Amino acid sequence: AVDSLNNPAPWTLTTASNPAFNPDMSQIVFEDTTGTVNATKIWVVRVTIDPRDNSIKSGQPVRLTDTDLQVNDTYPSFSHDGKFIIFTSDRWDGEKAIYAMNSGKDATSGSGVTRIVSAASLDDTNPFAVFGPVNTDANNYYVAYVNEAGVIQVATVTRQICTAEHGEMLVANLASTTGLEPNGKFAWSRERVKGSIYGERVLQSKAVAGSATDYYIKVDVDEAAVQNGYVVQEILPGWTIADVATDITIDGMAVDATKIAWQTGVPASGQNTLKIIFSAQFAAPHDAKDHVIKITATTAGTDGDTQNITGTVEYVGSMGNVVNDIEGNNTVLLGSPYCPFDIYNSEGNTRIDTDKGIIENLDLLYAIECWAGDVQLESHLGMWPQDPVAAYDGIIIETINIWAASTGGGAYGEYEFVTPAPVAAEMYWVSGVWTP
Repeated sequence: AVDSLNNPAPWTLTTASNPAFNPDMSQIVFEDTTGTVNATKIWVVRVTIDPRDNSIKSGQPVRLTDTDLQVNDTYPSFSHDGKFIIFTSDRWDGEKAIYAMNSGKDATSGSGVTRIVSAASLDDTNPFAVFGPVNTDANNYYVAYVNEAGVIQVATVTRQICTAEHGEMLVANLASTTGLEPNGKFAWSRERVKGSIYGERVLQSKAVAGSATDYYIKVDVDEAAVQNGYVVQEILPGWTIADVATDITIDGMAVDATKIAWQTGVPASGQNTLKIIFSAQFAAPHDAKDHVIKITATTAGTDGDTQNITGTVEYVGSMGNVVNDIEGNNTVLLGSPYCPFDIYNSEGNTRIDTDKGIIENLDLLYAIECWAGDVQLESHLGMWPQDPVAAYDGIIIETINIWAASTGGGAYGEYEFVTPAPVAAEMYWVSGVWTP
């Protein structure tokens, strides 16, 4: 691939290091020296994870930090909600310190660079830091870094970091250190109890009101102590499932409708509950193993609604009943979805949800790359296009038509979403005025 946004030199994976996924597995942030000789910079690349076969397809890498050849930016990773990127840098005064910046989820990628741990508080031989994986504090994030004594220190930092273009918002240390002295990088993760079962929801952040959408639940069973059975439960905000026998699959296989409970108006009016049982006594796909559940549901509500899905995995463990929340994305905004090719705004930065839907030059180049590789992307219907071989030729022609035209007073490249019928095979956008 070629980074046409920031650097004309080719980007190669062999020069990249220290990669980290964001929580919803739609981006990878990493460090690379491409185009800067020896200076290391932070880059991000959009990726699509197909949970059906765990394959990864990547887009165009974009550099987030500046081109100053005297500055090195290293060790990037995301906050647990994906809003911020933490990294090490020797910018400003030539001394290594810990910084955070916006990831692109709520504000432009790379903006709002803020120093959160000073050089004086940091081990200059191991200047590494990470956000905590979970939060119990409504006002702060947890951060762990290697302090000047070489010990892992846990601290808090306000959730309002990176609100200015540049600044300093130093962490507040907890009363004591962990006592751990790492030799290099370290990881912070939730301790896994033997025999535990976890679920992760893979759900797009935007959906069309009153339209069918696909999403997935990945169930991870501890193979060291497989439980006799478990129940996956999802509470949907008034969403409906037309036919549980056909609109739910497990590992691509048809479900047994007798092992599914679909309850309307439960646990309250305006909510519907889906329950699926798995047991060591059942044959696949309802056996008590790892599974990928695909759910096709029709949304309820009107444009502009923000809706939440909650779910659990419940089982009987060695210490009694266990109910684990399903992790991953659980919030959906109803409204016109962006075309999946639309990843940049008019300034060449990563598009955010307040930008208009416009196919810019870089968006079109990205679309051509995807077309050439039959790449599937995340969209309002789940994986898009569902049939790349049959649909992509028509999709790319319609995308070029949008890029080249201005319709209804919109800007060149501006588009609108059309529903329910596509204008071409699996193409749901046409030239027009963007409606959020």
